[in-house]
Amino acid sequence: MSVAGLKAELELLASVFHKDHERLRVVSWKLDELHCQFLPPPPAPPGSPRPPPPLSLHCNITNGTTEEVTSEEEEDEEMAEDIEDLDHYEMKEEEPISGKKSEDEGIEKENLAILEKIRKTQRQDHLNGAVSGSVQASDRLMKELRDIYRSQSYKAGIYSVELINDSLYDWHVKLQKVDPDSPLHSDLQILKEKEGIEYILLNFSFKDNFPFDPPFVRVVLPVLSGGYVLGGGALCMELLTKQGWSSAYSIESVIMQINATLVKGKARVQFGANKNVHILPQTVLYMADSETFISLEECRGHKRARKRTTMEAAFALEKLFPKQCHILGIVTPGIVVTPMGSGNNRPQEIEIGESGFALLFPQIEGIKIQPFHFIKDPKNLTLERHQLTEVGLLDNPELRVVLVFGYNCCKVGANNYLQRVVSAFSDMNVILAGGQVDNLASLTSDKQPLDIDATGVVGLSFSGHRIQSATVLLNEDVNDEKTVEAAMQRLKAANIPERNTIGFMFACVGRGFQYYRAKGNVEADAFRKFFPSVPLFGFFGNGEIGCDRIVTGNFVLKKCNEVKDDDLFHSYTTIMVLIHLGSSK
Repeated sequence: MSVAGLKAELELLASVFHKDHERLRVVSWKLDELHCQFLPPPPAPPGSPRPPPPLSLHCNITNGTTEEVTSEEEEDEEMAEDIEDLDHYEMKEEEPISGKKSEDEGIEKENLAILEKIRKTQRQDHLNGAVSGSVQASDRLMKELRDIYRSQSYKAGIYSVELINDSLYDWHVKLQKVDPDSPLHSDLQILKEKEGIEYILLNFSFKDNFPFDPPFVRVVLPVLSGGYVLGGGALCMELLTKQGWSSAYSIESVIMQINATLVKGKARVQFGANKNVHILPQTVLYMADSETFISLEECRGHKRARKRTTMEAAFALEKLFPKQCHILGIVTPGIVVTPMGSGNNRPQEIEIGESGFALLFPQIEGIKIQPFHFIKDPKNLTLERHQLTEVGLLDNPELRVVLVFGYNCCKVGANNYLQRVVSAFSDMNVILAGGQVDNLASLTSDKQPLDIDATGVVGLSFSGHRIQSATVLLNEDVNDEKTVEAAMQRLKAANIPERNTIGFMFACVGRGFQYYRAKGNVEADAFRKFFPSVPLFGFFGNGEIGCDRIVTGNFVLKKCNEVKDDDLFHSYTTIMVLIHLGSSK
């Protein structure tokens, strides 16, 4: 049946069994779901007990069955028979329900905020025509999440749930309590003392046809033996197979069953094996110089060839990472990189020649890294508040750092658009740093196809109360080793811890080798002198964004003349950034 035909049938059904019908009422309907209420007949004798409550019927509509071909006369006859049957249907009395409970009752405020954010994101995806998953699966997963937030087991801390990248289809579940009399419980206590991990981390992945297919579940960490855990962390449980799965199972019941199965199967922690565990990246930031992505032969007069080369190179890189990973890639005139092996290695300023790097961020407890993207639309240059809120740039008290990059900056209006976007959140007490680059190569968080010829603003926001950060501006007057080291001393005075810290350098293409009288690597070497164990990454670009500022805990020190837009945008300067991602537990 076509969508139009199904809609017509449902509208007819709703008109026949309207909300005042004495026996069967259609409460609500969607193209994949029908909610009805059956009202039993009232008791015959006067003064008899009150009638039983309505019986709610929820029907999921799928296209998995073969459509039966019937005539209109047959359908009318069958409907008349069904109505007659419903009129004479008898059912046992049930205890009356004392008032309808609110679907939000029993859910904490912070969890309600998560549900509301997901709902808004889904609505926006529908409006943009970029829906991920299916309506059926999304509705069921929202219900499962709501039930979990209301659950006593969840509130008691037996387990916790976190959505990966705010995706309904990818969850991290932590088993925080197991049977205290089990060997597994003892192992987790030892693991807490040795490695600071006191839980079993599970990954739940759901498909579009959930709940008719089970989720895929694996143990992420620690490495377990026994307990029906296979190599790679997959679980050998009939419950999680198509044959053993039932769409009636709740996710909480699955979580609790896994908990019990690990104990029953005598799962044990493999101490020391965690050193060989490769944590999957959640966010990737890569930068490459123009020669790496675009050969000179293909550039000369062949815009189509240039575009194809960039997209092919970007696609090849994206295939190396997990599907759920958010990848942001930009192309710049030059690169600053610390070679692999150790954060103590000497950082290199590579102004000419093929170069690039990729930073892989795993999920970090208490820290959220979120990509954002705004495309210049000549017909509508207004930024709506909800656009900034959805990507964590507004109404986010834990926002600490924003790395922001304008791309295709040589095009008319690109610089003004970049300033317009940055001014929307530049007055907040956060670190703001970045610059103007050549091209945007990858942005997998965008559901729309990437147009590398467009003009826009892209970046990453870092949120979390554990984050500390500082920036320093090397202006045009900083032009020798002595003045560079003086600037590094200002950055050192911020007292940002060096452990679990990363450095960024965003410099103008006009600086570097020629700016320091034919002496190369001056700024990167000065950074290494003052920060011997912090890796440094960045680029040479076409304009810089930033100022002198420190953000640590609740303390914020900002210079930049109270951060006017003119004090954030520079040329012939360098911005040095430190981002501390918190202490290891």
